[in-house]
Amino acid sequence: MMNKITLVFLLLSMFCCISCEEEAKLSPTSSSANPVDYEFTIKLNGVTHKIQGNTSITVPIGGIGSNGCYATSFSGTSITLDLNDASATNYIAGQILGFNISFDNLLLGNSIANVSSLGYGANSYISSFINNTLVGAYNNGSFLQISSTATLDATPTPLTFNITDLGTPTVQNPMPTTISDMYIWGETLKGSFSGTVFAKSNISPRPFDVPFQLEISFEVIRYSY
Repeated sequence: MMNKITLVFLLLSMFCCISCEEEAKLSPTSSSANPVDYEFTIKLNGVTHKIQGNTSITVPIGGIGSNGCYATSFSGTSITLDLNDASATNYIAGQILGFNISFDNLLLGNSIANVSSLGYGANSYISSFINNTLVGAYNNGSFLQISSTATLDATPTPLTFNITDLGTPTVQNPMPTTISDMYIWGETLKGSFSGTVFAKSNISPRPFDVPFQLEISFEVIRYSY
């Protein structure tokens, strides 16, 4: 009698294990099941500002994660690189800053983009960088535009980025269990720029003629894109 009970128990256990395995195969992939690495590095005259992480730990989107590293696409493609919290798990180095990279037509290889730092504030690192390093540059405490060439007026020349990977789309998870599980992440969008760029002069008509060295590299998650 005991042998029969034991046999039934073993068969039921095997059936449950098989059912659980099949259910796991059929269930939607969550972000914890397909985590992706992300990072960005910004160097201003050789000073490094960097975050690096994985979506299984921190999702780098405004309102979810404290540091931003993502791309959105509406009319063109916009990349947000924000370092807002030096205490965050994805913080590596540098000071608080934020940059926006805007592409009208993003392609593999060379793609041109407008680059700026928005709303940085009078007491921010960017403001200090302009005042103490970019002698003669215009500082209005809110909007730093960057030009790839020196100009005769206040119209910046876009920067040319080397795009090495367009990534793959991110989709919403139909069965999220946590905030981190809201999306099924695609592969990251990757690109870089390195060279001499120019900030706007403090003297009217404010041409872009104050040079500095800029390096930007990124592997950003694709969000709403």
